[in-house]
Amino acid sequence: LFFDNVATTLTLTFLSSKFGLGLLEDKEIYNGFLPGLGISMVFGNVYYAWMACRLGAAEDRLDVTANPYGINTPGAFAYLFGVLLPVAFSTSCPADLDPASAECSAWKSEETLRVGVSANFFQALIATLLGFVAPWIQRSCPVASLVSALGGIGIAFLGIGQFLYAYEQPLVGLVPAFLMLMIYFGNLKTGYMPEALVIALVGTILGWADGVANAGNVKASLDVIGWHTPMFLLVGIFKAVPELAPYWGTIIPVAVTSAANTLMCWQTAAKNGDKYPLRETMFVDGCGSMIASIFGCPFGTSVYIGHTAYKRVGAKSGYSVFNATAFIILTLFGLFKLLQAIIPIEAVAPIILFVGLMVATDAFESVPFRHIPAVVLGFMPSIGDWAVNQCSPSSESGDMCMNTAPLNAGLNTFKYGSLLV
Repeated sequence: LFFDNVATTLTLTFLSSKFGLGLLEDKEIYNGFLPGLGISMVFGNVYYAWMACRLGAAEDRLDVTANPYGINTPGAFAYLFGVLLPVAFSTSCPADLDPASAECSAWKSEETLRVGVSANFFQALIATLLGFVAPWIQRSCPVASLVSALGGIGIAFLGIGQFLYAYEQPLVGLVPAFLMLMIYFGNLKTGYMPEALVIALVGTILGWADGVANAGNVKASLDVIGWHTPMFLLVGIFKAVPELAPYWGTIIPVAVTSAANTLMCWQTAAKNGDKYPLRETMFVDGCGSMIASIFGCPFGTSVYIGHTAYKRVGAKSGYSVFNATAFIILTLFGLFKLLQAIIPIEAVAPIILFVGLMVATDAFESVPFRHIPAVVLGFMPSIGDWAVNQCSPSSESGDMCMNTAPLNAGLNTFKYGSLLV
């Protein structure tokens, strides 16, 4: 759980920073996004650990597994590309600021984060309110309508978008990508080492050997290490409401799919023998995302997929508490920049790719065979959105490319796709 969350967080940190898409400055990342995420992690993981202890005491059991909790990976990428990116590239600085100045960049970063956390807060509020009608949604809505949006994001943004990095740096990226396929889909055993750790470790070793990671980046990252007081943006969240108008088309689907994801994860835990209160579970997810947004995180948190896997290895509530403890230390003391300098993006992208493959696979497995065409049709808007916006003109200068990998990396991905399969 910890390593899966670290992989997602490192990828989002990279893409948000000046090394990726340049959406946020260091202040907004290390005093907003990351501390807000860390505080939400403590709330959600500790609460779910307490729920597990409570259920175990009520049923006189010692084998209750806490619901895994972490950053909502599909929703985070939907917000990154559907909200933060358009805001960052459509916002113009005040007339008294030079568009090329550092002051203008700082102002745009603040505006981007303000709108992002507002969007996150209201999607969480909607998801929380959906908790009241969750059983009705489960009975009334076709499953295909709930899973196809997540599956499309899984294929496009978590799948293709991450696989490009493997072809950008083939010596570093392809080995962990194929290792991911062998471990997760070929039943390659890693012993007592977490699968995600093995993948990231191999990619990191190759990255340092090939020069993709270097001591200079590590030295530069040391400047950020230290206490980072979290932002408090509750007032700004409500002030930014008028600016959310163009983004409700992303906010509402993410809220609905987030609620649906929580519902499906709850069903998985119930099938495994750990039946938690449904409404309470959905309320915790929504409250966790609202807490994250209040303290500066534009990405939501939720119950994480994988209860079956954690149940199989005998996890109870301690792993959830460990996840909370590790994340609050890493986020409040600026240690993620050090991790980002040590671990190249090519080392963790395959882990995000795995999440994308599983989200898309779950979409097919969740519906009857005759509904599969509807799921495929639901994938198409996300794939089209990724393709259209892969490199489109920005409002102020040059080209705006959502993915930082060069175009030839994408062409190679498609060129060798059939050979890979």
